[in-house]
Amino acid sequence: VIALSKEFLTQTVAIRTKRIASYPMLGKQKKFKEELKNLGFNFVDLGVMVYDVNSQENQKKLFENKNVELPIGFKLVNYSPEYFEGLTIALNASFEASSDVNYDERFLTISGCVDIAKKITESIYGDFLSRASKLLIYEDKVVGFSLANITAGTIANIPLVGIMPEFRGQKLSEVMLGETLKELAKMTRSGELELTELNVTVDLANLSAYSMYKSLGFKRIV
Repeated sequence: VIALSKEFLTQTVAIRTKRIASYPMLGKQKKFKEELKNLGFNFVDLGVMVYDVNSQENQKKLFENKNVELPIGFKLVNYSPEYFEGLTIALNASFEASSDVNYDERFLTISGCVDIAKKITESIYGDFLSRASKLLIYEDKVVGFSLANITAGTIANIPLVGIMPEFRGQKLSEVMLGETLKELAKMTRSGELELTELNVTVDLANLSAYSMYKSLGFKRIV
């Protein structure tokens, strides 16, 4: 593994001035972590968290507070194509300074965020659920988002939750994600969806995001 990594780094010197090299480190590869670190690799510790949409306890928690309270000037809407440009701008502002750019450099530019948003909303990364995907609007501008899709059969995923830096610290991301969960629960109750699992991948170093998911009922499995 180390010999191959050294050869890879040698042959990609030029392209790595404009691109990020990344790959998931799984299983036995983890024992090479220190040696790879010495070669210049940085590590992002990702975890998978799961939410039980069918749990009576989770549903009770979701629906016991029926009215969403937002600060004056804010509103939540379902995603629709008219908000696409605003979503891409909010994506870039939310993630360009995050650890996510270590494995997906598209977050660094508007054009890259256009590509990400297009692949999610046009169901390339899974069947996009526009009704369960919530956007936070402030003064007619998209400032936050909580997106949802179906990745495989009865398994749903939250590909992205984010908010512009200037609006953080008000638990607005938690409100958005809570409304996404509530919509998924409604769609499951009505039979529109049949879900056995809802999952999310989170950077474990991002304690605020990890705590948000945990407070809403997500449990870490990996």
